Amino acid sequence: MKAIRRQAWSFALAAGLCVVALVWVCFQAASVQAPYARLLLPALIAAAAALATLAARAHKSLRAAELIIENQILQIRPVLTDTEGCGQAAEPPAGMQVFISCFGILVGSEIITFNQGGAQLKAVEIGCDSISFVYGMGERIQKTHLLRPAIDSEELAGIVERFRYETGVIPTIITG
Repeated sequence: MKAIRRQAWSFALAAGLCVVALVWVCFQAASVQAPYARLLLPALIAAAAALATLAARAHKSLRAAELIIENQILQIRPVLTDTEGCGQAAEPPAGMQVFISCFGILVGSEIITFNQGGAQLKAVEIGCDSISFVYGMGERIQKTHLLRPAIDSEELAGIVERFRYETGVIPTIITG
């Protein structure tokens, strides 16, 4: 979450600095002393627009991460993570938290959203030591598998009920 927030602020600061430089160059272009200033204007306009676009995207990611954390169904400290397509399981950094909500999953600074923008949560599978999510739209279906510490059956029933209530997807309990 901190990395996402830092990225959003960095892009916003860089865009602001480009706008300040653009205003300064515009004032310099008005004077006869700086003929090179007119050459910098298109570059500064393009840079400011690109950085403002990146800042807006980073802000959107920050809002999605905040939404996931505020509406979390489950928070775990994962043992291993594996996203289908990568082919390899990765050991998460020490202290990394995973937040799971009806809006998506926040794994460190990576955001996986579903039930937004057309991507739907298709299935949730809860095993004795793992949880898997199948999500996507059309032909682009992905599966994320998280190994997690064991939880008791009462807490598991509460998690299943929250997923059913908040997403409409009834999790499959895998035993054995």
